[in-house]
Amino acid sequence: MKLNHAAKYILMFTLAVGVTLTPSYSNIVGHGVVSAAEQSLTNIKAEDIRQATLSQADLTYRPLFGSREADKQALTEISSFINQFTAKGTKETIKPGDSSNSFFSYKVDLSFKDGSNALLYNPQNSGGLVLEYKETRISLADAQLTKLTSLFVMGKSASLSPASFRIGDPVRISGSDDLVEDGQVNVFWTPGKINSYTPTESATGAEFPSKSALLIYRGPSHQARYDFKFTFPVYGEAWDGSLGAIHPGAGSITITPARLHKSFPVNVQPAASLSLSVNGFPVTDPSLQPISYQGITLLPLRAVGALLGEALIWDAKHQSVLIRTPLSAVSGKPSGGVRLWIDGKPAASDLKPVIVRNGVTYVPVRAATGAFGQSVLWLEPSKNVTIILKPALLSVNKYATGSLEREIAGRVNEYVSALNRRNLSKLKTLFAKDEFVFPKLENLGNRLITKISGFRLEKGTDPNELVAYVEFRYLSDPNGRSSTSVGIVFRQTDGKWKITDVD
Repeated sequence: MKLNHAAKYILMFTLAVGVTLTPSYSNIVGHGVVSAAEQSLTNIKAEDIRQATLSQADLTYRPLFGSREADKQALTEISSFINQFTAKGTKETIKPGDSSNSFFSYKVDLSFKDGSNALLYNPQNSGGLVLEYKETRISLADAQLTKLTSLFVMGKSASLSPASFRIGDPVRISGSDDLVEDGQVNVFWTPGKINSYTPTESATGAEFPSKSALLIYRGPSHQARYDFKFTFPVYGEAWDGSLGAIHPGAGSITITPARLHKSFPVNVQPAASLSLSVNGFPVTDPSLQPISYQGITLLPLRAVGALLGEALIWDAKHQSVLIRTPLSAVSGKPSGGVRLWIDGKPAASDLKPVIVRNGVTYVPVRAATGAFGQSVLWLEPSKNVTIILKPALLSVNKYATGSLEREIAGRVNEYVSALNRRNLSKLKTLFAKDEFVFPKLENLGNRLITKISGFRLEKGTDPNELVAYVEFRYLSDPNGRSSTSVGIVFRQTDGKWKITDVD
């Protein structure tokens, strides 16, 4: 079960101030499934527990997870303790508005797999222990929480390595201080000195440490732990959703797992060599990197093909490279070098390729991107050329106005555009349930969808659902794929077709 945003923030608030979990919380996250834990608090098993978290005032220890094999023995001890506690304790009904008043006490917050929760704590003004579960409070005067606290350890705060690096260098971030089973660790760059941490939600739905920060990477955490590498970029996502340039110099990297944050002062050095970015994401494939030749920045034709989501064809007979051009359309031989054909016609003279290194064909980057309707940015201090990619979307105009195909194809286009922009706010509007957005942004790395093709609409196994089958072509996929076939499941909700699953 994944917590939606309302439930996630209620859980964080609970950990911070120790408020009583009322039945309304169970309504937010529950599935209506009756588990052994809900039937009886005297018969809890380790497998009933999804997560156990120890906290005291502002301190929160690393949670234990039912999905983690190494935590199962500790959860077995916790379930056994609770079974004995509830069998001996005195029960009473929690009155509406009654607070546990446990902020300064040690407390264990339990989340069960059925969506219900329990809170076990030492009362501040009296001895013994109290367990609160839904409308029930159980007290035992001679019980102690010490046995359970020894099962938890503090998580390791975020670390950054290396301490000094250049733009374009690999950076590693690791730690174990997240608070959720599957989460997102955001990495921000702020130029200059950070004066204060004032979190605010951005135009794309991310929580920024300040409006001057740039979001440079989203990494995944699993079972409160994270360890990932990324290439330090030339651009980051600004608070308003635009691209913001990163200039060499002093600044801070801020890492934000869950409600925590940690900042590192760094002095970023200029890039060591020319590099390529697409929509602000670094392209690390060596075969796609640009070069400088006689004062002109050149891009490998292979990179042009990857950006377009198109295959390149080599026509040895005519010494030509073909893009979206059949062999039958080519005639004649070049007087020297190699010719480039696009859409059945020879390319303009300013796109004349130059063979300069190991037989690789290069073209001037500005001319190449302009020929396909893409724009390019040059950032001199960082030695970077950035291409602003417009993915090849489905042509919805081929379908009749008001037709089902036209509506669903438009939704697929919106989905791809929002994914490429990492726009969580937009993605939430496309899914039937805003807590279910797939794939998770933290798992995308630098992947971009360059082209959608092969649109086919069929009825789903559920008669109320439709499945749009498409093929996505990728750039910089973290799994090394250049393309994949995808089935996007739609269901009509409030008069609109919304996504319920992506396979």
